[in-house]
Amino acid sequence: MKASERTLARRYAAAYMSYGTGTPSRMVSPADAAGESAARLEALRRLERAVAPALPLLTRPLVPVRLKLEILEKACPGKDLVRALALAALLVRTGRLGLLGETAAQCALLADEAAGVLRAEVTSRYPLSDAERAGLEKALSAFSGRKAVVSNTISEKVLGGFEAGFGGFLLDATLLGRLARLRKKITT
Repeated sequence: MKASERTLARRYAAAYMSYGTGTPSRMVSPADAAGESAARLEALRRLERAVAPALPLLTRPLVPVRLKLEILEKACPGKDLVRALALAALLVRTGRLGLLGETAAQCALLADEAAGVLRAEVTSRYPLSDAERAGLEKALSAFSGRKAVVSNTISEKVLGGFEAGFGGFLLDATLLGRLARLRKKITT
């Protein structure tokens, strides 16, 4: 996915998640905002699952927009999906329904932010033990001041150590990373 598409999906997600919550007449507590964000995210995920079988048809340029909107409405009944359906209809009208998945992913990041959760992706050679996962979550929570949740990805490219991506940061504690830093220090 292009950076411009990711940026656009982030903007759609921000608009979707914040619509109707920013008015001064309606002040909400952080807990209520986090709950509302989670409900909006769940509605968008339900819509994404409901639309998945028809996505190849819905993203074809030759299919008329009117037909795409009818398919969306039939695939997603329910009052709780009205806001998510409005976002999908906007994406259809602008020819960007292919951004639905990335928009949902960006909404998940915004919902985590509202709930005070930091998601971290740790890449290592072998699966993390429960103790290692708990230690990383504790360290990242102390670093960020938020509750950290660690998920683990296995990669054969990592010979030793780990690489952690979280909140726009990348912590490279791999063996190759350490050797590269040592090489740079020695040669400069």
